Amino acid sequence: MKNIADSAVIIAAGGSGNRASQGRGSTPKQFLELAGLPLFIHCLRAFAAVPEVRRMVVVSKAEYLELARQILDHHGFTGTLVVSGGNTRQESVALGVKALADLPERLDLVAVHDGARPLIKPALIRNCLAAATEHGAAIAAVVVKDTLKRGVKSSNLSAQHRPTESQTGSHQSGHSLIKATVLRDNLWQAQTPQVFRFSLLQAALAAATSTGYTGTDEATLVERIGHPVALVPGSSANIKVTVPDDFPLATALLQFSEKSSSEAASSNAGPRADPSFSSITSPNADAGVGAANADAGTDSIVGFSSGVGSDVGADADSSAGTGFSAGSTAGMRIGHGYDVHQLTAGRDLILGGVKIDYSFGLLGHSDADALTHALCDAILGALGAGDLGRHFPDNDPQYLGISSLKLLLKVMEYVRVAGYHLVNADLTIIAQRPRLAPYRQAMRANLAAACGVAPEQLNVKATTTEGLGFVGRKEGIAAHAVVLLVKLKAPTE
Repeated sequence: MKNIADSAVIIAAGGSGNRASQGRGSTPKQFLELAGLPLFIHCLRAFAAVPEVRRMVVVSKAEYLELARQILDHHGFTGTLVVSGGNTRQESVALGVKALADLPERLDLVAVHDGARPLIKPALIRNCLAAATEHGAAIAAVVVKDTLKRGVKSSNLSAQHRPTESQTGSHQSGHSLIKATVLRDNLWQAQTPQVFRFSLLQAALAAATSTGYTGTDEATLVERIGHPVALVPGSSANIKVTVPDDFPLATALLQFSEKSSSEAASSNAGPRADPSFSSITSPNADAGVGAANADAGTDSIVGFSSGVGSDVGADADSSAGTGFSAGSTAGMRIGHGYDVHQLTAGRDLILGGVKIDYSFGLLGHSDADALTHALCDAILGALGAGDLGRHFPDNDPQYLGISSLKLLLKVMEYVRVAGYHLVNADLTIIAQRPRLAPYRQAMRANLAAACGVAPEQLNVKATTTEGLGFVGRKEGIAAHAVVLLVKLKAPTE
């Protein structure tokens, strides 16, 4: 391989990522965690392992710039530039290029990489850099393997070509029909990184801006000005996390990759315990926990985070592929939270972000969601960061009537900045009335989304006090929460 020119990378992390973030709150997908690390941190680690990459730029939405800087600082990427993005990917990349152009050093090549492609490998990065050094432009791509069909909406067909109900059984409005089969000879599916001579990408962006053209990737812009772009064989594992279903696939690919690397590294080092990835469900899950009253809803499922080694305290690293170190209890933090609110007339009853059908609600400055408050306090306790009142005072007008899920989103930002990962949480509501079983799954889904974790990592259950105390007298509702946080692995190159 010929000498590779000095290079920079722009991590495009400015998209909204709404499809991938469904069920995980409003956080853009690039900031969502895969195996305990934000997606874009996985990307930066790969590029940091390539010696020729001298500069790294993260382009983010303006409202997430500070969070991006905090995460970068925590993970050791203090020299990474953070730039506010534009309305489109093309505008964001142009702003990243401008930030690099303003630097005093000369950079020959610039790579652009999707912040939602966390499984990129240093070897593929170097192959793309080498090809761009030779040709001026190169992208990672994979040969199309599947047969491609060009579709057309059935409603767009003329009446004589539109299928009748007798042909289809029933008319399925909205379905597309095959218009043609596309020959897949010489077809490639573009990936990132896409690497270009710095001046070439500048010229391509300027030409697109002057004509009002918007391309779907940077290679398209370079093609438009007549410069050839080399194709570098990519990897089917270099997926872009686009929809929620991509997270389990990405997790499995990451675990397989790290396990393979671990086995290769230890092949000459004697026997080693195999990593254990377990999903544990309580055999008595349907029976509830303790003496919970059926009227309050006790059909709980005890969920434990898949990807956590079953022997957390073992000397062997039982967390391979998870992004956090479970080989020692030194990186574990346990927190407990408790909250209670008085029941009163004229208020909505909100628990876990769910409106409960009941004639009384909880009294408080915010929405008085005792369950979410208990979870927030447990997380803050595990971090050693005080309590909810310290961060969100009940005399501050900005929190009057606020949804407690918004407070939980902020608390989870503290978790990520501190370098921790929420492994699991066990939550208990103590209420004589109303019956909460019909709402438990919705509570669980809301809280998991705000925490950016799978619902299986949270357990929500309810119990009564058998008529005893203020809860038994239906004067108030209380909630307990216990959480486990685990420290993420330090960055490695």
